[in-house]
Amino acid sequence: MSGPASGGQVSGPHGPGAEAAPGSLTDAEPAGGYTAASALDALREAGDGDAVAVLAARAARCVSMEDGFGVAGLLGALHRAGAEDAVAALAARAVEGVALDEAYGVVAVSNALRDCGREDMAAALLARTARDVPLGDGCEVAALLEAWWRNGDRSAVEALLDRDPARHVLLSDGYGTGALLEALQEVGAEGAVAALLARDPVRHVSMEDGGGVVRLMDALGPVGAADERLALVFRAAEHMAVDDAYAVAGVLSLLRWEGLHALGDWDGGYAAETDLPRWRKVEDAIGALLARDPARHARIEGGSGVAALREALRAVGARDAAEALAVREQAQDPRKSH
Repeated sequence: MSGPASGGQVSGPHGPGAEAAPGSLTDAEPAGGYTAASALDALREAGDGDAVAVLAARAARCVSMEDGFGVAGLLGALHRAGAEDAVAALAARAVEGVALDEAYGVVAVSNALRDCGREDMAAALLARTARDVPLGDGCEVAALLEAWWRNGDRSAVEALLDRDPARHVLLSDGYGTGALLEALQEVGAEGAVAALLARDPVRHVSMEDGGGVVRLMDALGPVGAADERLALVFRAAEHMAVDDAYAVAGVLSLLRWEGLHALGDWDGGYAAETDLPRWRKVEDAIGALLARDPARHARIEGGSGVAALREALRAVGARDAAEALAVREQAQDPRKSH
């Protein structure tokens, strides 16, 4: 018999080439949680209780624990089918074995366990995750903290914070560091925010990933690290890779804002006091970034990032560079004109 992966054709009682009935999935390993969940729903709607029982038991026993979203979907389908023994079996497997490397998948499983009335199992999964999840990836840790905080899982938040993620996050990853700073602020972990800033992410963040640099810049301001953000902007102007059009546009925009602020000009009005040394430093940084010729080096596929860079170049008075970028873009796609 050929399962769904071979196109849904079977040679069996209904003849060669007949469409496989949903129940045929009970004779093969489930391809994944979503596949098994869809088959269960179809069998339930068709009223084939025997096939539901067979597939439910097999899916609960065999589905991969690598895909948390698939596990969550299967838990829901089993619960809808009234296969509570299979729910219990899958819940036990998930608590001990679901992969922890996808934060939102773990959150999906814990929510599905609650929806199935398995509050104790959900709590056990949260405890394992808080205890065992790797702390180097700031994006994953941040996603867990934010989701648990919003769900009211304060004990899990506290358990994860007790492991001191601010000390372990990989500082070269601007995306992860920025995400973790924001999550720590959201959950009220001011001491952890200070500890993370004390590790000097501005000096350690990789300049090869412009998007990560800008992500960290965006996070520093809201956590009260305005001086650190300005230091990062200046460092990026001289050292950040200039192939990411969005990132370069972001740095130029922040530099322009800092220049206006130094002159006392924001929201359209001039203040009496200006900070000329700061303004000159900003102008030097803009010059340093423009001297690295982002208009020639920025990747132009995708379009929207290039548009942002063109506008940022024009805003800082680099109209020739903006025009050169427009010419490059039009050469790649003659339909575009600026």
